[in-house]
Amino acid sequence: MSNPSMATATIHEALAELKIIEKRRAAKVQELVNNLVRDSRLVDPLLVQDSKSGGQPEFVRATLQSIRDLDARFIRIRHAIQLSNEDTRNSIIIGGTTRTIAEWLIWKRETASKEKELLAGMRGAISNVRVQVTRLNQQAGSQQTDIVINYSEAQLLKDTEDFEQTWGALDGQLSLRNATVTITY
Repeated sequence: MSNPSMATATIHEALAELKIIEKRRAAKVQELVNNLVRDSRLVDPLLVQDSKSGGQPEFVRATLQSIRDLDARFIRIRHAIQLSNEDTRNSIIIGGTTRTIAEWLIWKRETASKEKELLAGMRGAISNVRVQVTRLNQQAGSQQTDIVINYSEAQLLKDTEDFEQTWGALDGQLSLRNATVTITY
């Protein structure tokens, strides 16, 4: 039996809701701060006339609870997304490599930039040495310097193309999964 307060949404919709929650939370925090303290000589602007109920103390308690409720919902949504991303049934195969969405996201956030730098650094090192050797050979005249490249440039080009294809395919797959995979929170 499902909990009536639980919601079902696509990951895309859930991510959009997280942004809304963050904005609502920021607004509530500002409201809380604005009503947290006042000069005792001033009338409580939130106090119901002819009554002792309401007022800023009650507003602060209710707003603080509302902020905590938003935080709890944020956590539930992020956790549901995380569980879905770790689910092996939602694995993605790109370039012969199978990973869960969570693993692909780790690759994208923490490994891909290092791989891109490595490939660019290798291409740059080869190019720089070629330029230097060309200059030396032009200065030396008859004495020619040869270089040995210890990694296939064709393979380096293929590695770079494979990386770019993986990056593009991953973006497409993540967009597709976010639009079609549903979660309950």
